[in-house]
Amino acid sequence: MNKPESWGDTQKLLAFILVVAFIIIVLIWMFHPPQGDAGSIAVLNTLVGTLGGFTAAVVTFYFGSSKGSKDKDDTISGIATHGTNGDSLPPGATKTTTTTAAPIVPDATTTTTTTAPPN
Repeated sequence: MNKPESWGDTQKLLAFILVVAFIIIVLIWMFHPPQGDAGSIAVLNTLVGTLGGFTAAVVTFYFGSSKGSKDKDDTISGIATHGTNGDSLPPGATKTTTTTAAPIVPDATTTTTTTAPPN
């Protein structure tokens, strides 16, 4: 199932927002540590830890093996739907290929005709 192009933009925007928010919060906490009771600080630490986990997942996706997997899936999908590998024919189209044998057998040629089934 192909996702609409706008969904890919939304994913990239959310990933960017998560990473930027995490960096900003870490910088703020470096110069202005949270003040308050232990319970409030524990909740803030939990929230920032969760945001850090989301940020790690984003970085892993865009720079790790998931990115390679996604690129491979996109390539396979493109080949299957658009026939960019040269083997697929549109319905009803005919493709003729002529092959010449090795020089050991002089003037040997083979012609193959392939016709795609109509829709």
